[in-house]
Amino acid sequence: MDNFYVIELESYEYKELEELEKKLNEREHFLVVEAKKKYGKEFVYNHSDGGDYDGCATERVPIIQYDLNCVEIGRFDSIIDAKRNTGASDISEVINKKP
Repeated sequence: MDNFYVIELESYEYKELEELEKKLNEREHFLVVEAKKKYGKEFVYNHSDGGDYDGCATERVPIIQYDLNCVEIGRFDSIIDAKRNTGASDISEVINKKP
């Protein structure tokens, strides 16, 4: 984190977590896309266009985790849920067998 700094750009309050999550994903997507246009994608840290946005912020794809013997070892509601529960920061880490 020594090479980063945090600036609060916007602030939101919602009673429902799902509404807040949706708004934050939409805003992150917008801000990342705009930053890539302005600075060039090689200077923007995000691998994706922000949040768990995949064209529709509310769409979630179930993930099934298997070990190297094809034995199921986990189920997750989305790739974000899998990321949070496994500690993988990127799907390429899983593919490349990084811890």
